[in-house]
Amino acid sequence: MTTEQKEKLIKETMDDISATGYKQLMLSPKDVSEITGVSISALDNWRRDGIGMPYKKMNGKRGKVMYPKRDLAEWIVLGNIKVA
Repeated sequence: MTTEQKEKLIKETMDDISATGYKQLMLSPKDVSEITGVSISALDNWRRDGIGMPYKKMNGKRGKVMYPKRDLAEWIVLGNIKVA
């Protein structure tokens, strides 16, 4: 798959996510769980183990965990990404 094809699929996936009502750029673990069918506890475990999709901690180490929509779309298109 070429870079252009990957980018097209990622954009289409982001559009699909937005079309289901998730218009914000940053998604909560609950949102990601609803979109992917992966449990919130599995997402927690993946973060702890450094696997799964990239995430951001808002407001420092103790902040709220959020997932960038583009990173989620890329994870859906390309598969597991090691985040550590």
